[in-house]
Amino acid sequence: MSDKLKNKKVKLIGANHGISGSDWRVSTSSALESYGAEILPSYIKPYIYTPREYPKTHEKLKSFKDTGYYQTISHVDHLSILDQPWLATHMREARSYELNNIKNCDLVIGYIDPDIFTIGAIEELSCACLLKKPIFIVVAGGNSNIPFWLMGMLPHDCILDSFKLLNKTLIDVNTGILSINPDNYWDIRDYDQDYYDAIYEATNQKN
Repeated sequence: MSDKLKNKKVKLIGANHGISGSDWRVSTSSALESYGAEILPSYIKPYIYTPREYPKTHEKLKSFKDTGYYQTISHVDHLSILDQPWLATHMREARSYELNNIKNCDLVIGYIDPDIFTIGAIEELSCACLLKKPIFIVVAGGNSNIPFWLMGMLPHDCILDSFKLLNKTLIDVNTGILSINPDNYWDIRDYDQDYYDAIYEATNQKN
């Protein structure tokens, strides 16, 4: 086994709630972690300047937006770690954190349902493309449902029509059986513990 996915940081994009959100993230995260990959979380934000979020946060934020209470977020328990008077402030900081994860990750995996408007996933995908990140996207409805614009953003081999195919692809990539590198889009090194040890030693030397 080549362990090509070991120690790789993976960002999952797509809906965070509902059937199309939580279910696929749990199963995909479990598979990736079994290969030694690290999932960059959306809910658990470690930095003090980022808003604290929970699985029910989206529903609560939506209820505020629907009723026009844009300034009540600072008075609601378990939504924000800081005193943020505007709902927009909460989302601005959440957006900044998620896009920073795109910048820091080694691999992006997403689920796109053309019938569900998830503007966050669209922006994350666009940023990942501009940064030339390795990307696998599963499209609801299969190949016949792929948005035309998405076909112009990614190599077609990186657009998958089922999670079953995604899981097989991840196995093949991790073992080195499959090398997806159209137009030099990406190329993953074999895991090398000596390399990581040397980098750690070099970056932790005392002056």
